[in-house]
Amino acid sequence: MDNGNGSKNQQENEENIHQSSKLELKTGNEFINKKNKAKNMCPPKPHPDHKYIQALASNDKKLIQEILLKFKRKVIQHIKRLGGNQADAEDAFQDALMDIFKQAIKPDFVLTCTFFYYIKIIAKRRWIERIGVDNREKEYINSQEKILIELELFPNDYMDHLEYARKELCPDCQKILHLYYHDDWCHEAIAEEMGYTIQFVKQKLLRCRKKLKKLLQSRL
Repeated sequence: MDNGNGSKNQQENEENIHQSSKLELKTGNEFINKKNKAKNMCPPKPHPDHKYIQALASNDKKLIQEILLKFKRKVIQHIKRLGGNQADAEDAFQDALMDIFKQAIKPDFVLTCTFFYYIKIIAKRRWIERIGVDNREKEYINSQEKILIELELFPNDYMDHLEYARKELCPDCQKILHLYYHDDWCHEAIAEEMGYTIQFVKQKLLRCRKKLKKLLQSRL
């Protein structure tokens, strides 16, 4: 009898594992499909700084020199503020410039933010890779910094307080901020996901940012 029960329990466990795996696969596929749909709903709009991307792709020496004069010192200072030394910061800048060049020669690449923000984020990522941080933490750090920059708050002062402040927001604010900053969803995709109008999402995002900024400032 014991052997029969043991065999039956084993079969049930195997069936549960199989069903669980199917559910995880289905959930994962639904998430990927949803992200792809959101991406397709958000056609990229070139930022005026896209001219620097075109300059790298066409080897426009004048504009490339402008990139070096305009952004190199700022990016190096940023990396040094994060704890890097001069050599690390210069290496991170060069690595970032090479990464952007690889993107620039792709015909469908469009810069949708300022060039300084883009190269700064990539340089920081490359510096983080040098000191050893896994990919999930890199994505998390980048999304956190993006929020603080848009709130016009210096990341080094507020980074430690950001997660605590976000938890004090209502669930809707938490979800909208996560989709917009971490997942890079546009207003249209967020509106469809949450069942709101696009205008409401824009207004809600603005109110959530103001509330988050007030919470952060109250902590210092």
